[in-house]
Amino acid sequence: MRTAIRPKHQSLVLKCYPALPKDSGAKPNPSELSYLLYYASTRRSKLQKVGKFLEKRSASDVWRAKSGNVHVTLDICKALIDKCPRDLNLYASSILTVLQTILGSKDINLIEDSIPCFESFCAHHDGANLSSDSEFVRQFEEIIKLYAECASTPDPKQALKWRSIGLVAIKSVATSEALSSAADARRQLSIIIPVILQNVYADSEDHLLVLQQRIINLDSEESEGLRPRLSLSTVATNITDAAAAAAASTAEAADKLEEEDIGVLALQSLKRIFEVNNTAQICYATEAFLDFVTSKPNISESWSTALLEMIAKWAPVQYRYLILITCQEALVQLPTTEDALPKQLIVAHLISWLLASSVNLIGLSVMDVLLSFITHIIRLLQLDNSPRKLTSGHEQDAGAVLPSIVLNDSNGCDIVESTVNASNIRKELLEKLSFCVGNLGTHIYYSDQIADMISEILARLKPAATASVTASIDPTFAGSTTGSLSEKPNSDDFFSFATARTTALKCVKEILTIANSRGGAQSGVGRNGVPLSVWDGTTWLLREEDKGVRKSYADAFATYLKYEVDRTTTTSSPASPKKVHTGSLRITILDTNHGRQRTQQVLDKGSNNFLALLHVAIYESALQFAPDALDLVGLHLVLTRLVQKLNINAVITGLPMIYRLQADVTAIEDRKSQVALSSLIAGYLLTVGEIFGLEDLREGVGMEIKHREEHGQWFDAIKIPAQEIPSTPASPQENSTYVSSDPILPFDNRFAVVNDICEALSEQRSFIFLTKIKDTLLAEWSKEAVMSELETQSSRQASVSESRLGNGAGTLRNYLSVNGNNGRPGSLSGSHSHHNSRPGSKHGTPGGNGQGQFRVRSQTIGRSNTRSSSSRSWTFKVDELKAVLSG
Repeated sequence: MRTAIRPKHQSLVLKCYPALPKDSGAKPNPSELSYLLYYASTRRSKLQKVGKFLEKRSASDVWRAKSGNVHVTLDICKALIDKCPRDLNLYASSILTVLQTILGSKDINLIEDSIPCFESFCAHHDGANLSSDSEFVRQFEEIIKLYAECASTPDPKQALKWRSIGLVAIKSVATSEALSSAADARRQLSIIIPVILQNVYADSEDHLLVLQQRIINLDSEESEGLRPRLSLSTVATNITDAAAAAAASTAEAADKLEEEDIGVLALQSLKRIFEVNNTAQICYATEAFLDFVTSKPNISESWSTALLEMIAKWAPVQYRYLILITCQEALVQLPTTEDALPKQLIVAHLISWLLASSVNLIGLSVMDVLLSFITHIIRLLQLDNSPRKLTSGHEQDAGAVLPSIVLNDSNGCDIVESTVNASNIRKELLEKLSFCVGNLGTHIYYSDQIADMISEILARLKPAATASVTASIDPTFAGSTTGSLSEKPNSDDFFSFATARTTALKCVKEILTIANSRGGAQSGVGRNGVPLSVWDGTTWLLREEDKGVRKSYADAFATYLKYEVDRTTTTSSPASPKKVHTGSLRITILDTNHGRQRTQQVLDKGSNNFLALLHVAIYESALQFAPDALDLVGLHLVLTRLVQKLNINAVITGLPMIYRLQADVTAIEDRKSQVALSSLIAGYLLTVGEIFGLEDLREGVGMEIKHREEHGQWFDAIKIPAQEIPSTPASPQENSTYVSSDPILPFDNRFAVVNDICEALSEQRSFIFLTKIKDTLLAEWSKEAVMSELETQSSRQASVSESRLGNGAGTLRNYLSVNGNNGRPGSLSGSHSHHNSRPGSKHGTPGGNGQGQFRVRSQTIGRSNTRSSSSRSWTFKVDELKAVLSG
């Protein structure tokens, strides 16, 4: 009677079960199953009823331990999904209930039998319910958690089989298209990714590399049709011939190979997650990866960095930068407390590794990333040892009680900011963040990238509240980018105290070193040189009270001169500039009609003014810190590099300053200071003799240096030739014995030296202003005269600009336009005056450096609108123009 009155869909389902299913290998009756599928597919309203009946039947069979019936139920569910995939949302909840019932039984054989059904379900459901039905989302996530538990906390008796089952199910989720379309993909990824990573983790990257190679081989064989895709049925048998031989040899080898197979399955799942064209999924998956590596104690650095590089290479090229952005956001969102620093260090190490790797992060906003690093470094420097967060707007002045930090820079120099020592983890994190900034220069994404990065850092070197010293050295500071930024005293984006400045300058050195050692090797993008103008407004750092800041500035600027000034790349020129070699002399001659060489681009607008201010700062720093070995070694290196790289451009300002410094030495009473400064002077003159090929000067100074070394009149820290700044330089107090009280003889052959320099220059081109150069080299140099001249030039430029903006009549009363730059005397290369162009901009006309062939540009005197005719013009007085034209 019950059979007679039973609903038809129930009768059709029951007929699919064999009469006596005794084991889990039972199959549904094929003809009855076919009719059931036809019945359900042609009557959509019956699908939900069929699903509900299968729920009840599976619960009853699981409770009675009828594994054969359970297997038949799973086959019916799978067949139903394959036959009616478009209507899956109608009965999906019933399928999940069946799976949940089976997973709750903890029967490994039943759970293994459920995998094909779950694979079919993940392959066909489109995620519509995941975005609309909260109950379905909860149910589906519960199923994922149950499968994940199989792979993460298996029964020790059959651990490998449990892990295999769980990972196959996880792989089904990872390959499902619904994952990338689900609104709650973040929660699902947070469930499966830790399990995946747990199953591929090892103490070193070697195991990871073995798994990666096996995946490459499997993918290659799949693409050639030689091997089926890896599934549960082939997990333990899908191995190479060599592996099979090893498995047959010992049980231990077999277990090892099975462990590898499980790792391959897990790594394949991770690969499927990251190789999708979905930005949200890539970001969520990266967050889950970071949560795992930061929460696991004593995690292997080599393993984590190797896996991150794999992940980045799996991701589509256009989305790889999202992995770095996600890591960076995770770094800045971590609390700035002492106990959170270990996690920050792990993330910073991953970022640094990824930036330095061969992965090209196309689309990365370099400047945004740099600014984020700058902000985080400053927050970290202001971090107190107490476990509390830093309040915004915390201002530090030189006279204030500063946060706790005592750091050591890369060369071992102690940089003391307060009386409380910083923790080792904090020092290590600061160093790692500096490497992150430097590694941003590994790949070049646009031509002015390195120049922009350095300019951005230097623009945030904020002086102390007492800025009178700064103004006395560098009057252009108030009008520079740095000066304008320094008007925001409460901003957290400035390096406003000594340790912060030291860190910033170290970052600059790292950028220059990395950009010139490996920068651009992978990107294929040409890079422009860094113009000298990025250093405008920074010379005050040579007189900073903190020794570490002075040393770091000298080190960074010397590194800049080493790498950037004589880069030989030529930009868009059919003909290269001429280089003339005379002994050790190297002068770059620039023709108006030919391309400009990189050296000329470095010497851009305002370079003469900067070099003048730099030598003033060197002069005052040398007198003030003469006995300090660290300062003198830094100044010696900078002066040497200036002559080596800029030649006459630096000597025309540096040589008069050196002779003035020599005159001032005689008035110094301290014997140690006399020896130190005299050694600095001798080293500079020797460099001039070597670079310009002046044999008499080189031999004379060399003999004098040898004499001073033999008679205790030489500063031992200064080496010939100049060397990089050491961590602990020698000092007269420690290494020198003053056995002679004889006066130190000055170098009084200035007139002969100047004549020899002019004679060396005359061999290159006749149009060089030899007379003006000679007068400048012989003129009496003083700080006051230099500052007065700069102020006069500044006033003249301001008046010319005002008159051009107002009435053009009378603007050129005493001047004629000569192929240059905005009427600004002394500029070495032009740029548009009516555009806020970046330092190093390539706008301008060739030959505007005063060393090429001049072309007089005609224009109407008194025209009201002179913008179009004189926007790139250099102004010269008439008598100067006559001198040029007459040779």
